[in-house]
Amino acid sequence: MPPTLRPQIMEKLLDISRQMAETRELDPLLNYAMLVSLELVEAEQGYLILVDDQNQLDFRVRLDRNGRPIEQPIQQISQSILSRVVFEEADVIIADALKDSGYQDAESVAALRLRSVMAVPLISRGRVLGALYVENRSESGVFISEDLKILKFFAGQAAVSIENAMLNDELEARVAARTAELQAANEQLQHNWHDAVEHNRIRTSFLSTIVHDIRSPLATAMNAQQLMLEGAFGDLNDDQAHWVGTSLRTLEHIIKLTDDIFDLTKLEMQKLTLHPEPVDFRTFLEQMYEIGRVLPWQAAVDFQLKIYDNLPPTVNIDKTRIQQVLMNLISNAHKFTAEGAVVLYAGGVDDGVVFGVRDTGAGVHKRDLPHIFERYKQSGTRQMRQQGTGLGLAIVQEIVNLHNGKITVQSQPDVGSDFHVWLPI
Repeated sequence: MPPTLRPQIMEKLLDISRQMAETRELDPLLNYAMLVSLELVEAEQGYLILVDDQNQLDFRVRLDRNGRPIEQPIQQISQSILSRVVFEEADVIIADALKDSGYQDAESVAALRLRSVMAVPLISRGRVLGALYVENRSESGVFISEDLKILKFFAGQAAVSIENAMLNDELEARVAARTAELQAANEQLQHNWHDAVEHNRIRTSFLSTIVHDIRSPLATAMNAQQLMLEGAFGDLNDDQAHWVGTSLRTLEHIIKLTDDIFDLTKLEMQKLTLHPEPVDFRTFLEQMYEIGRVLPWQAAVDFQLKIYDNLPPTVNIDKTRIQQVLMNLISNAHKFTAEGAVVLYAGGVDDGVVFGVRDTGAGVHKRDLPHIFERYKQSGTRQMRQQGTGLGLAIVQEIVNLHNGKITVQSQPDVGSDFHVWLPI
């Protein structure tokens, strides 16, 4: 839940969010985010760190409060504190690191004579992109809990803009690389080459616009609506709360659609990487069931969880991405099942684990089944085709494939569907 902040601070933060949403280049955005962080909490100096594809820390920005680069090496920052923020997703505020029982024994804290330190992770869509780290080495007790709320709120907004700018940089690099390939391969076919380059440019430009120019402002608007609903700007009467809630749900739906396009773009660029880890699969499924239960199910629908005794205790998966797979399957079943049952199930087989979602919903025609995982394809009734981009199941299949797994579907119109995933163990 967003923190409760003073209205003037909220107004300033939302204005900053709008400024960031208009910045499409990564480096200027990172510098701006660092300077704003230092100004908001009146810190002496700060660092903006990103996590690269190899899970290494990249110290992208090092500035003092006057905007001057910090020349000292990256070892002049507490790795103990930073590791906790990035790898444990913890918010850290320390009045005096030299006297703090959690950090006073750390070599970096003692060597650097650290005093006031505050750091928060940069998280977008469940992924840690990096961290904002600010400090004051000359005084202790500089930062208070209000400062942590401000920095945490700002980091949430900055992470969305940073992720968008990173994708924009990747798209531009991809365009340049593809253009070079086309130039080298098609010098003798100038007419075809120009057509191909222009088609590629228009398509990439469209995806970039969707991801950045729509997604960032929508995230800012949704955050403002959430704060209004929670009374950050004053109490709402019942009628106001109803319309703000309706607006918020609409924004959430639109952001879900743009997120699908965002993921598809990363898949096409082969930039979607997995971060697998051993997961207690029974607990994970129970958590997914609890998340699914809060959906507004029809009164005649029974949402069930069925876990077979042969389920392996742990499975090596990217938890965030498999959660995305299951939420997509559960959401589809929720949309298209008016009565009967929807079952989230899982069990074990000799060579892996199987799980899926079975429903008694609208079903899919036999002629449409071969195309159900194709991008931009929407099968079924007119009502079904109106409820999405046709990307969800394509993304689901790509995520399963990245896990070296397989997804299949069995379905009949007016009988129901069974989406069945197998993953190796």
